[in-house]
Amino acid sequence: MQSRVSSLESQLHASSQENLILKKAVVVQNEKLLASAAQQHAMRAEGERLLAHARALERDNYALRSHLGSAGPVQGFGGGAGPPDVF
Repeated sequence: MQSRVSSLESQLHASSQENLILKKAVVVQNEKLLASAAQQHAMRAEGERLLAHARALERDNYALRSHLGSAGPVQGFGGGAGPPDVF
C-alpha cells in the first residue's frame, strides 16, 4: 500500500511538472501570437498609408498633366507642340 501511495505521489509530481512546462509553453505561444498580430496590424496600416500616398501622387500627376496640357504650346521645345517627354 505504501509503495502504491509513493508511486501515485511520484506520478502526481511528474504530472505537475509537465503541467507547469505546458503552461509556460502556452504563455510563450500567446506572446508570439500577440506580437505577430501587432506586427500584422502595423504592416496593414503602413500599406494603407502607402496606398493613400500613391493615390495622392497619381492625383497630383494628373493635375499637373492637365495643367500642362491646358497651358498650350510652349515655344523653345522644338516645334511648339508641348514639352518633350525627355529633355
